[in-house]
Amino acid sequence: MQNFRNLDDQLSILRNRGLIIDDDNRARDYLLTNNYHTIINGYSKFFMLDDEKTYIEHATFDEITHLYIFEKEIKSALFNALAETEHHIKSILAYNFAEEHPLNISAYLDEGSYSKSDSDLKYLINNLKDTLRSNINNEKANNSLKDYSEEHGQEVPIWVLIDYLTFGQTAKIIIYLPENLQNKIAFSLTSFINANAPTPLKDPFYPNVLISFLEHLRRVRNVCAHNNQLLGFSWHGSVKYFPELHERYDISVGESQNSVYTALIILQCFLSQTQYAILHNTIHKRINTLDNRLKSISINKILACLGFPENWHRLTAKIAQK
Repeated sequence: MQNFRNLDDQLSILRNRGLIIDDDNRARDYLLTNNYHTIINGYSKFFMLDDEKTYIEHATFDEITHLYIFEKEIKSALFNALAETEHHIKSILAYNFAEEHPLNISAYLDEGSYSKSDSDLKYLINNLKDTLRSNINNEKANNSLKDYSEEHGQEVPIWVLIDYLTFGQTAKIIIYLPENLQNKIAFSLTSFINANAPTPLKDPFYPNVLISFLEHLRRVRNVCAHNNQLLGFSWHGSVKYFPELHERYDISVGESQNSVYTALIILQCFLSQTQYAILHNTIHKRINTLDNRLKSISINKILACLGFPENWHRLTAKIAQK
């Protein structure tokens, strides 16, 4: 068990390990309001020697705080873009599903509406029913599900339910849809893809690519939503190869794509040109700012932890908003 260390003790530990602290009062205030464990244990490793006990020469407390702020800002930008993505994919799903089942308002609760039935689908449908019940039967609740059921009856259409679903539930519904509906949803996204591409698509945006993209974005969204560390993010899987997108970035078939940079690239398939430009330019600006503030390490060490190419911010231009 480690004993409690007051702020002065914490600064002494950092100095003894070789960290430069220019302003003790500012450092104390920062650690008091941001938590030593979060800041130091989470971000010091980028400024330490291989023994992970000693800081590299010229490493400063300010650099650690700049890196922490940088990651917070990147997570915020990504989370906003992912919220827009979630909104778009939910709207497209609800429209296409309702169009396919115009006479069955609650077809999403019917196993026959999906391409196959297994325990995961049954679990998903039960979750949808629970979402309906918990909102409709809550006497203190004031929401659109309850309002709709009181005015029109217990059956609630998917376009009313859709905003109450998680990203994961939405993606799972798409996975279980018949192929014709998956194709319609994928095709509905081509307007975004074309808006962000130099030339219109020549090949289809296939459902298996769409589903793999959604799974990756879901994982990145969870990191941002739960305020976990984004630096070093990756997972055991990889998104499907989409030639018309990946070839523009010199990404080859078989090259692992499971990083934050992967998320930035594939978000072009889910955002308008303006929305994507805001995301791209925000990240571009934040990387430039961090580069100017890092003295003891190269910005490329941080870019590598996010999956970005070396000197990405110098070799990549900002996107003009239309």
